[in-house]
Amino acid sequence: MPNDQPKFKVIQKKLLPIEIVTNVSELADQIESALVLNNAPVFVRGRALVQPVTKDYDTKKGGKTPTTILQRLGPQNIAYCVTKYAATFVKRDGRRKDKEALTECKAPMDALISLLTHGDWKMLKSIAGVITAPTMRPDGSIITHPGYDGATRLWLTDDPSLIMPTIPAAPTKQDAEEALKLLHCLFDEFPFVGVEDRAVALAGLLSAIGRGAFVLCPMFMISATTAGTGKSYLVNLISVILRGLECPVITAGRDVAETDKKLASILLEGPTIISIDNCTTDIDTVLLCQMIEQPYVKVRILGQSATPECEWRGTVFATGNNVGPVGDMVRRSFVCRLDAKCETPETREFKRPDALQYAFDNRGALIAACLTIMRAYREASDKVTRDQCHPLGSFGEWSRAVREPLIWLGELDPVKSMVRAREEDSERIRARTFLQQAQSIFGSSTFTQAAVVDAANAYDSNGRMGAYRNSELRAVLLEEVMERGGKADTIDPQKIQGWFRKIKGQWHAGLSLTMATRNDRKGARYRIAVADKAGG
Repeated sequence: MPNDQPKFKVIQKKLLPIEIVTNVSELADQIESALVLNNAPVFVRGRALVQPVTKDYDTKKGGKTPTTILQRLGPQNIAYCVTKYAATFVKRDGRRKDKEALTECKAPMDALISLLTHGDWKMLKSIAGVITAPTMRPDGSIITHPGYDGATRLWLTDDPSLIMPTIPAAPTKQDAEEALKLLHCLFDEFPFVGVEDRAVALAGLLSAIGRGAFVLCPMFMISATTAGTGKSYLVNLISVILRGLECPVITAGRDVAETDKKLASILLEGPTIISIDNCTTDIDTVLLCQMIEQPYVKVRILGQSATPECEWRGTVFATGNNVGPVGDMVRRSFVCRLDAKCETPETREFKRPDALQYAFDNRGALIAACLTIMRAYREASDKVTRDQCHPLGSFGEWSRAVREPLIWLGELDPVKSMVRAREEDSERIRARTFLQQAQSIFGSSTFTQAAVVDAANAYDSNGRMGAYRNSELRAVLLEEVMERGGKADTIDPQKIQGWFRKIKGQWHAGLSLTMATRNDRKGARYRIAVADKAGG
């Protein structure tokens, strides 16, 4: 297997003797230099120093498999790393006859603390995350040797139990087709609603394995109609192939802020895969949007006011019953739908009773199959055309590495699930309904926010008790108010004002809320704009 990366060696040089001097900053610089010269596993992440820490976890067959996280270093941790990998410390002993004689001494804690906290590390390398299986670089080469990879800034965990078959340097389309058949066997008993849903599952697997080849990666949502259909099982199947273990999960919080805190608490550890498990509401969080579409994410450290930036190169999954991405997450996510079409899907019988064990036993072959597909497409002369695969904003690298190879091999475009999710997005449905209702009531006339609230609260002209003249408008405004934390039976003008700011200028069903004037005494005036046929 072609690979231009030398095997990582923690230390091949002799520990450097560092003489303790009174200048703490000079001493801290010498320690940093010794760490770099001896290739010590100490890196920069989120304005802190971290080290990869690997632990062995039990497997179902009684074996062990390693997994790695990035651990933030404290004074005792850095002292251990420095004295193990990089340097010894000496000082002059004025009591000896030979005044120039040096004697060994403890690591100087003041210099180590200075190294940890000064934040201006010019020599130590930054780290984007950890991976637990070989992956592809942007240039198509494969990371196979354990340790730090400079091209991707990823750390590959050493896993002696993972046996990888040879991946051809230039795989053919036939090689890729055989590899795809192997992957199909993994998913042949999942109750996908349509072929596009299987394409999303395949895209999720290829994304997790080939994560080093692209900076940004969309989220993969596994949605089912009923509990027990196999949502978490599908994510665990991908995780077992990727890391030999089931997927680490968090639960969605009671609100967006709580979910973001949970994500932030594990983001600095640089996990290769995360699942937001059993979501009970649709997904749209600020931090998750950043994780998906920004190469560097600002993370608030619990108990601190600091919000350091850190790079993350993992894959996000989410699961839930009859839920999906909404708002800004719609164009950042793909949804895989499952429906077993029975009342108790957990009682189904399968030809392969333990797919997770099959995936674990064949990890090497399955990983190689994913990489073969991705590399074969890079070598192909018959790449997909623009008509077959329209550009996907923000995810061009991912599209070329994952989406296009699947289309090339005859799979349905996984982006079709994004179109479907947009049509089902509750936020878009509310905005579209409001615009249609406002146009019906106000026509081309201008109106204020207060006028909209009055129209929603107006009773039926026939005097029917409890009946509202514009019940559909009232229903959509109350739904939006509740989404924003308001009361279920009161249209809060302030929350409606915030909603107007959000949807202003958006186009839904050929209609858009536009600002007519800001100078009216009763507040800003709006108008419903209608798109001409040429402009859509």
